[in-house]
Amino acid sequence: MTSMYASRMSRTSRGEAFEAREFVTYYVSEREIEAWKEIFDAFDTDQDGVLAPRDLLEAMSKYNDGYHPKRNRIYQTMALYDKDESGNIDFKEFLRMLFERPYERDSSEDLKRVFGEIDAENKGFISEDDLADLAIELKENLSQEEIQMIMRKLDPKRTGKISLTAFIDFNREHIV
Repeated sequence: MTSMYASRMSRTSRGEAFEAREFVTYYVSEREIEAWKEIFDAFDTDQDGVLAPRDLLEAMSKYNDGYHPKRNRIYQTMALYDKDESGNIDFKEFLRMLFERPYERDSSEDLKRVFGEIDAENKGFISEDDLADLAIELKENLSQEEIQMIMRKLDPKRTGKISLTAFIDFNREHIV
């Protein structure tokens, strides 16, 4: 069994089968999600699908050249990223922890600028074709199915258009 297959077959904190596709965004591919899930699973010492404070402490000590953070630093990190206040970090919160920089959060203006770059024709929305063009520009090999999945997440009414508001809301809710 390959590690990639093992990652796909692992469980979430709720005991559900893990599906990397559920975490794909326009800047994080399925392959990258699978790699981060393998790392998450390695940090999850008791394999319960979440990272407890002791898991974070051990991971930071083991994988950070012997750096031994103080417990209060671990609890500060937990408080910052434990959005559901469960006392643990689930995989979605782990991804947010990896990609979010609290001091560098994207402002609405930054997200508007990025939206405008993706909507190169200035239509006022992002289409499936825009996402496909973006994937090519970023040299990201997204399948039509993956692009459609992104569209479903950002266009739940199935209009074929991702609005600026939906784009900003999605980016604030997911990862950054």
